[in-house]
Amino acid sequence: DSSFPEKSATVNVTVNNIRVLMVTPANVFANIGQLINAIIDGGNPPYSIQTPSNATIANSQIWNSSILINGISSGQTSVVIQDSSTPAPQTFTVPITIGALTVIPQNVSTTVGQITSLTVSGGVWPYRIDTDPTTGVATAQIINPNQNNTTATIAITARGRGQTSMIVRDSSNPPKTTGIQIVVN
Repeated sequence: DSSFPEKSATVNVTVNNIRVLMVTPANVFANIGQLINAIIDGGNPPYSIQTPSNATIANSQIWNSSILINGISSGQTSVVIQDSSTPAPQTFTVPITIGALTVIPQNVSTTVGQITSLTVSGGVWPYRIDTDPTTGVATAQIINPNQNNTTATIAITARGRGQTSMIVRDSSNPPKTTGIQIVVN
């Protein structure tokens, strides 16, 4: 202030440098019976589960700075992790997808020149064509492998009359595979 003699005051300020709460991977994809260890980072430990996953689809539990997720049955659920920040804890939602690798439809019957779309889901993304169909009969290509990290579309282009097959695999270890039968009239 402008009084004479000058007056001073000391103010103590405490700054809490709390990092943003994160989980890696941010989305969990697993097969039935597969155990995934997702790393919790940031925030203010210790961590806890604010909202558990649907126990009929996946079990989840905190262990040190990790969340262990075990696939129980096919489906989608999520778990909400919470840190110990005060006055308001940070939360992080981890979407969970459990299921086997599937391709719909699994049997393709088409005519020369037609393009048929197949949807791949389940297993662990990203997906790959492990065995291509016979090129004189049909070609196959994953046309949107980054669609949403849970599904992909395969385009089958019918080239000539005949029968062939192909195999699609996921990225789990060991990889899951599924076969597709293709008939071109």
